[in-house]
Amino acid sequence: MIDVLIVEDDLMVQEINKNCVLSIKEFNIVKICDDEKIIFDTLINHKIDLILLDLTLPSIDGIELLRRIKSEFNKTDVIIVSARNDNLSLQKALNLGVIDYILKPFKIQRLHISLNQYKLRKELLNQDINQEKIDKVIFLNNTYDLPKGIDENTLELIKNAILDINGYFSTNKLSEITKISRISLRKYLKYLENTNFLASKLEYKAKGRPQIYYKIL
Repeated sequence: MIDVLIVEDDLMVQEINKNCVLSIKEFNIVKICDDEKIIFDTLINHKIDLILLDLTLPSIDGIELLRRIKSEFNKTDVIIVSARNDNLSLQKALNLGVIDYILKPFKIQRLHISLNQYKLRKELLNQDINQEKIDKVIFLNNTYDLPKGIDENTLELIKNAILDINGYFSTNKLSEITKISRISLRKYLKYLENTNFLASKLEYKAKGRPQIYYKIL
């Protein structure tokens, strides 16, 4: 089980973060709060694997809070979820070892991808590793060494379109959105499934061939 602490003062974002975390198997929320004392009491009394951390909090600067967390609880990982979009905050957060930085307002799918990527990292630490496994975990986009027939710009267009779709979708629907033929889309969807970006299911109907539907992992 991956135990999560959500540090956020906006009630709506709290709810979004909570629902996203709980939608992924093996994630558990220990506490949701924005108070410095409660944050550190939780870290002291519970095994927290991951913190979703806002940088704009009522009682403490988020970067200073992050610095203290990484100093005192260096085995706890942090994903920033914040509206703070200045270069200095990003650089400081990266230097302090955050594993992702998500800007508000954000697409739920973006956080979902980040959490799944983190889950893959945790799983990797309990396995025998090889370069392919490491690359899947470290490179979020997996576009540095694309197979023949997969164009980076087309792949990015398709991924961005998928991020705007809620729930399962068919090749037909994606074709309507992207204006890319279903034949061309199939190889990209297969690639995204092989790189753990998508999952698929086969749905049988009373008449005709079964239909494949896809969804972001």
